Amino acid sequence: MNHSYTPLAKTVVRAAIGEKPPINGLVKIHIKQLLTDGTVLSDSMNNHPLGHMIDLKNSHVLSSLVDELMAMVPGEISQYLCKQEDMRDGLFSVDLPPGQDLIMEVEMLDWSGEDISEYKDGSLEKFLLEEGNSRSKPCWTGKCTMKISKDSEAAQDVLFRLGDGLSYGVPREIEECALTMQRGEVCTLRTKDHTYTLTLVGFEKERAIYKTPVEEVIGGALELKLRGNAAFKINKLRLAQLYYERSLSYLDGIAKSEQDAQSAEVLRDCNLNLAMVHLKHGNHAKVIRFVGYVTWEPC
Repeated sequence: MNHSYTPLAKTVVRAAIGEKPPINGLVKIHIKQLLTDGTVLSDSMNNHPLGHMIDLKNSHVLSSLVDELMAMVPGEISQYLCKQEDMRDGLFSVDLPPGQDLIMEVEMLDWSGEDISEYKDGSLEKFLLEEGNSRSKPCWTGKCTMKISKDSEAAQDVLFRLGDGLSYGVPREIEECALTMQRGEVCTLRTKDHTYTLTLVGFEKERAIYKTPVEEVIGGALELKLRGNAAFKINKLRLAQLYYERSLSYLDGIAKSEQDAQSAEVLRDCNLNLAMVHLKHGNHAKVIRFVGYVTWEPC
C-alpha cells in the first residue's frame, strides 16, 4: 500500500551556522529516504549529484517539508521520523514493510534568492520577507508608491510612474522588481552594486479590459497614445515606448468585428510611433518590423 508522510520528529544530525532561506528561496538539497533498519529506499544523489533544487514559493512538495527547509541553514543535516500509523495519503508515496518506519534525511547544500533579471544572469536577486495582500501587481506606466531603503540608509516613501523612475531617483532595477510585487509585500533586492529593502505601499491598478465596454477600451488606448506622444516630445523614449506598447495591448483585446476607424488610427499611429522610437535608438530591424505592421490604403 502506498503512503505519504508528514515529518513528525526532527533530529539534527549535523548543526550549522548561517542564514535561513527566504520565503521565495531556491534551495539546493540532498534528500534521502531510508527505513529505520538503515535500508536506503531512494537517494537524490543518484539523479541530482550536484543537489536537488526546490523552489520554496512554487514547490509541489508537502507544505510541512517546505516549512522545515525554510528553518534550515546551509551545511545542516536533519532527519525526520515518520511512523507508519501517522502516514497520510498524498504527494510523497513509498511502500513500507511491516514494522518499519520511514526516515527522511535532508542536507541543506545552499540557497539563493529569486532571479528576476531579464536574462536570468543573477544580476537582480529578490528575497521575499513578507508576502503581499493582493493578487494584482503593478504594470508599466502606472503610478506606484514604494518605501525604499538603499543599503543602510533610512527608508523613504517615493511616488513615481513605472517606466519613468529615473526622473524620481528610482533605478530601473527597482522598477523591474516592483512589477513582481503585490501590495503590502516587503522584499530585499540585491543588485551588483547595492542592496535595497522595498515595500510596495500601493499602485495604480490596471483596468480589466475584458470587463470594459469597447468604446472605453478604445478611449483608453487613445489616452495612452497621447501620453506616449507627450513623453516622446520631451525625449523620454523609454516611457513613450511603454505607453505605445500598453496602448496596443488594449487594442489587442478588441475583436476585429468591433474595431472602428478610431481604433484603426490608434493602431497605425502607435506602430509608426514605435518605429520612430526604435529609429532614435538605432534599432533598424525593429523599425522595419513596426512599419511592416501598418496596412497602407492605396492612393
